[in-house]
Amino acid sequence: MKVTLCTYNIHSWVGRGGKYDPDLTVQVVSEIHADIYALQEFQTCSPDLKMVTWIGKQTGL
Repeated sequence: MKVTLCTYNIHSWVGRGGKYDPDLTVQVVSEIHADIYALQEFQTCSPDLKMVTWIGKQTGL
C-alpha cells in the first residue's frame, strides 16, 4: 500500500507576490494529488468565512 503525504505552508493565503490569493493555494493543492495533506499557517481571515470548508469544496477533498 502506498500513501502520499503533502505538507504545505500556505503562508496565510499570501502568494509569492505578497498578494492575498486563496485561489492559488487551491490550484497548488489540487495539482499535488496526495492522500493526506498537512497545511501550515492555515489562517481564517474572517470569522464569517469558513476557510476549512471552503478549501475542501474548492479542491473536492
